[in-house]
Amino acid sequence: MACLLPKPPRRFRPWLVGVLLLLASPTICAELPPFRKEGSVELGEQVLAVVGVFSGVGPEYDARRAALRATWFPDSAEELAALERRSRIALRFVVGTVQDEELARALRAEEEAHGEMMRAESVEKYNNLPLKLLRFLEAGLAAHPTARYLLKVDDDVYFLPEQLQPAVGQWTERGADLVGCFMQGKKVNSYNKWAAELFYY
Repeated sequence: MACLLPKPPRRFRPWLVGVLLLLASPTICAELPPFRKEGSVELGEQVLAVVGVFSGVGPEYDARRAALRATWFPDSAEELAALERRSRIALRFVVGTVQDEELARALRAEEEAHGEMMRAESVEKYNNLPLKLLRFLEAGLAAHPTARYLLKVDDDVYFLPEQLQPAVGQWTERGADLVGCFMQGKKVNSYNKWAAELFYY
């Protein structure tokens, strides 16, 4: 089953929303356990959705993550956990495997200061984005098997986590397995790595 959202108004700009891909997990029709108070259940047992904020390595991406932590992304492991308990939404930056040891040390230090990232098992480079996405979907479901949706968001957008919980309810009510504005904007060339025929959706 697939669901394409209605065509947005002309003033709509996809990068302001930031949700590029939303995939339902196999548990979309399963009953979720009731929400429990802090400390009474493992976080992975109560998550409704996993949001992977795709980022990279180097000064440009460091600055992007810093900007997000200064606005909508939690700034510490404690804040990440609090958001997860409060909203049942798991947020993680997603970064691939880093081969440069200096960059790897910088990432480890950033995780110690701000909370862990989801480390996709694919070499971090632009041409590996499809594999990185696949590894994120696998890791997200493994870490949070009750999650109904997995969301890919880029690190150059302003996302509104508080709007996600009611959206998940809407998607579930409609039976949406796949959600997104696939036909908005310029079409992907057939030779591009992201190319997919319309019938896939």
